[in-house]
Amino acid sequence: MIDRPLRIGITCYPTFGGSGIIATEVGLSLAARGHRVHFIAYEMPGRLRHTGDNVFFHEVTTLDYPLFDRSGQSAYVLSLASKMVASSRASRREPHMPTRETAPIGAPCWVDLSSSDTGRSRSFYSEVFGWTAEDPNEQFGGYFNFTKAGVLIAGCMASQPDSAPDVWSIYLATDDARKTVDAAAANGGQVIVPAMDVADLGTMAVVADPGGAAIGMWQPGLHQGFGVLGDAGAPSWFELHTRDYETALGFYRNVFRWDTQAVGDTPEFRYTVLRHGEDQLAGIMDASGFLPDGVPAHWSVYFGADYADATLAKIVELGGSVVTPAEDTPYGRLATATDPTGAQFKLLGRTAAQLGSASAG
Repeated sequence: MIDRPLRIGITCYPTFGGSGIIATEVGLSLAARGHRVHFIAYEMPGRLRHTGDNVFFHEVTTLDYPLFDRSGQSAYVLSLASKMVASSRASRREPHMPTRETAPIGAPCWVDLSSSDTGRSRSFYSEVFGWTAEDPNEQFGGYFNFTKAGVLIAGCMASQPDSAPDVWSIYLATDDARKTVDAAAANGGQVIVPAMDVADLGTMAVVADPGGAAIGMWQPGLHQGFGVLGDAGAPSWFELHTRDYETALGFYRNVFRWDTQAVGDTPEFRYTVLRHGEDQLAGIMDASGFLPDGVPAHWSVYFGADYADATLAKIVELGGSVVTPAEDTPYGRLATATDPTGAQFKLLGRTAAQLGSASAG
């Protein structure tokens, strides 16, 4: 335990706005490093009352609140978001914005959202992940891109009336979309959208693998796909849940030229990753033992979120829902959520131990 605990006062919980989410994230990070963190707030939402080592919430009705000085120790009130950001950045040692110019063949290279309310989607993802929504391109039916710090992150388009529920789609890189579509059909897949040129941006197509999971493909032209991978607020992992594990492995090896490595091969956990050199870029999980009846095989995108719990709270505040609460795993702190129109996505956060290691490094 650190002898001089840090105490944080927050006064913006009624709306849980930008400074509140930053203060919470930084506070939980400091708690993981051994500080005792006291959150003092108005109208504390019950779902945000966090219990755990070194973290305490206090709901108050006045700003004149004694910050536990009875012990004689110094108290700190960091109410400005700028101070919170500075504290957070100073504790980090890893490089910022790991960019990528091009994706290896077969690797996920783009994600986009089919939304029944693009206006609401623009606002939601901008607030949750700090994205900037570009203007809709009428040439492409109002399709628009999200960027982060000026780098392409994802796309969004309006869903068609009476179409499938809102969904995030994943695209794998190919050097010849038409040949890849033919290979998909020859290996038990179904063609959903034939290969089509998108002006000089590239060529896209969508197929279903033999297990029924839809997967897109993108042959880049001027549009190379997302330019940042594995950072907070960016696509960070991609995963297929399938009931036909062995067939799926063969399909992605043969069609998308995957080089694979099994990381789990027991009845309880069968999992294989796409690898490129030392990098792992996507995964296939045998979900036959837990995928509910009526839920088809499907791909999921994970977005990076250093502080998964605080990001979930923000998601709920903005009208989304928590499907699976954040949970520590050997691979990070994982969670599943839906946006306000029902599109599901996952979070890949950092555990307290990972946060502590990053701070110590």
